[in-house]
Amino acid sequence: MGSVDLSPGSSFRSGTSVTYTIFLFVNPTSGGNKASVFTKSGMDMFRISNPVPASVHIYDIRQGETGKKEGFIRVREITSNMTDSSIPLYIIAAGGDGTVMWCVDELEKTDVDFDKLVIGVIPFGTGNDFSRALNWMTVLDNPFDNGLYRFRQLINDWINADIIEHDIWSVKAVVDSYGCFYKVDSYSRKKKVVNKQGRANTRQSNHEFSKGVDRGSNTIATELTFRMSNYFSVGIESRIGIGFDRYRTKNAFLNKMRYALEGVKNTFRHTTPVYDIIDKCTVNTSNANDDDDSSLVISSEEVLFVTDRCARSKSNSCACSKGNEEFVDTHNSISEHSQTLGHYQNSVDNISPTLMPCASLIFINIPSFASGNDIWRYCKGNYGIRFKSRHDSAEHVIFEQQKMGDEIIECVSFPSAVAIGLEIAIKGMGRRVFQNKGPVRLHFKQKNSLATGRKVYFQVDGEFLIAYHPLYFDVSHSRKIRVLQAKTDRALHSATLFNNFRPN
Repeated sequence: MGSVDLSPGSSFRSGTSVTYTIFLFVNPTSGGNKASVFTKSGMDMFRISNPVPASVHIYDIRQGETGKKEGFIRVREITSNMTDSSIPLYIIAAGGDGTVMWCVDELEKTDVDFDKLVIGVIPFGTGNDFSRALNWMTVLDNPFDNGLYRFRQLINDWINADIIEHDIWSVKAVVDSYGCFYKVDSYSRKKKVVNKQGRANTRQSNHEFSKGVDRGSNTIATELTFRMSNYFSVGIESRIGIGFDRYRTKNAFLNKMRYALEGVKNTFRHTTPVYDIIDKCTVNTSNANDDDDSSLVISSEEVLFVTDRCARSKSNSCACSKGNEEFVDTHNSISEHSQTLGHYQNSVDNISPTLMPCASLIFINIPSFASGNDIWRYCKGNYGIRFKSRHDSAEHVIFEQQKMGDEIIECVSFPSAVAIGLEIAIKGMGRRVFQNKGPVRLHFKQKNSLATGRKVYFQVDGEFLIAYHPLYFDVSHSRKIRVLQAKTDRALHSATLFNNFRPN
């Protein structure tokens, strides 16, 4: 690996003295090892002057100890000395959606100032939902051929891209003391118990292991915390994903065929509907009291939906604890603090909305699911909840267009595995459930209930797991990052820009 100056003479000059700094972090194994084209180039740093003056640094993201990787330390050094943040440092992840979150995790662990950088992606892999949501396409040709012609196009697209905000969410999964998590080991392709050290997951992952219980010689994790960029879901699609993980290959086409096969197989296999496993979904609107006495804590929990049609609403119950005293107010009005988009107006007889029977529940953060389906927009006329009262209906719910970076999570349900499969060809099979700022808690029915199963399939950004004896899943906003959104007319723009530069 070496440093090269590639600044050939050209009829095009940018007319600016600004030098852009670009860090390319590559996961060479992504896309069936196709992303390795960047690390095989033999260059770890080069400079160009066309289309703009830029220095490009290339790193294999796998190399180095987490939190101490050379490339991210270099990013911290540069950003700490930046006095003008109007021209950000560019972080580009070459790999799948997981590589993007890998970069975010390393930037946080290296204590880099996110206000001075933007994050982009060169997509490799199967789904690439994050890149699809931001209009980025896979690089098919060698970016280093023909005097870096394709690489120069990429740089031009990054520099001219829109910079938008993107939300990162935290998903915490908690099981009972005798419960556990299973996932498919990436090497043996067998299902293994997840422990505190993550021994069932030998590849780099986006989740952290926390509380656990000792069982013999192992420490079994009973709580997992994930970083979520794209979506989190529970249900049949996650069971399909578990089967897919067991037979995943390096061939993208074979992976898609395998995923389709698992979908067909699980359509005819009994899977307990999430409707029969979930008890209710609530949003926590707890807030500290402004009084001088800090011992006064105000806690408010609102019910977004229940699965028991006879359940009485507990929304807007307010417990004020001071010392050993507790006062509960079950007034049915919605406070100004707790009112959020997609919040259901409770009926006059105080009945919570009921989740309609469904096989899958998806918390979606971007307008792309399962390789590009904008499920929130497509299901605009369908609602996944119903009201017992004749005075209320789902049409009264205020649903707005999904927007990245608005700190709001959308929830969509699908009635069956067939509906999920048909979504690819026939749009609008999903049903809108709610929009909310969170934090949202998904409560599961316990062993003394009428639940028919105590096993839940779930996934976070394409990482599939099984939770045995789940208690609850929490979804809360974690942070914002700035990302690059490609202009839809970039192909025409790049072709015009490089007309006089392209080699014969």
